[in-house]
Amino acid sequence: FAGATGPALIRLSPSGDNTAEWEVPADALLTAEQLTALSQGKLYVIATSAANPRGEIRGQIAPDNVALTFSTMAPAAEARSVSPAAGGVVATTVDKSAYTLSIHVNSTGVDDADAAEVDSAATGRKLAVLSKDSVEMGHWSTELAPISAADVGHFEAGKWYLSIATPVEAGGALRGQIRAPGN
Repeated sequence: FAGATGPALIRLSPSGDNTAEWEVPADALLTAEQLTALSQGKLYVIATSAANPRGEIRGQIAPDNVALTFSTMAPAAEARSVSPAAGGVVATTVDKSAYTLSIHVNSTGVDDADAAEVDSAATGRKLAVLSKDSVEMGHWSTELAPISAADVGHFEAGKWYLSIATPVEAGGALRGQIRAPGN
């Protein structure tokens, strides 16, 4: 999903003399599980180099039913104990056919954060609770959380937001509006 990493499934080969083009090997096949991952928007293409082995550039492979968006987080206006330098990036994947939500968040400046959730401003309802990564302290995520058709409409209208709370700022230390592509 957007914001997540995984192992290489297929290695592309340079296309003849053109160093700007790469080809899928003729014998490359995806398993049934990998085809499901493709339909959910989990797969991506990444270009690496000796200088940047974790990736020079990356592009998510998203079928028409999958929307991908990146949003920024900043200290909530009422969060007095949070440094102005605190922030984060929210990578959101919404499957508009299967009605699922997957989110990966990387935050900084709120190492004591103890909760993160996605809410709908349209309904006041919590859409998903995110889990904190036990290794990367600023990483929060949820994958394939169920949502409704109405929730997808609220996403497309820009009515979702993500909040990260700390013990001192239980109402939200960081917030970020999640906007659908094109909004």
